[in-house]
Amino acid sequence: MLNNGSAEKNDVLIELNKVTPIPVHAPLQRAKVKGWVNVVFWGLRIYILAMVVLVIIGFARGTL
Repeated sequence: MLNNGSAEKNDVLIELNKVTPIPVHAPLQRAKVKGWVNVVFWGLRIYILAMVVLVIIGFARGTL
């Protein structure tokens, strides 16, 4: 019951002792990447490698 805008201690009861167990599932298997998706992933790897090389060259030349 509310008393002047404040609640008494027993008005709100949270039971912290009851914990529902989380079910354990088998791990998910990786999806097989095939076709053009595989080509795109390799293209991204090559692009990232080229950008890292260019950044290293840029830092090396900027400090000289």
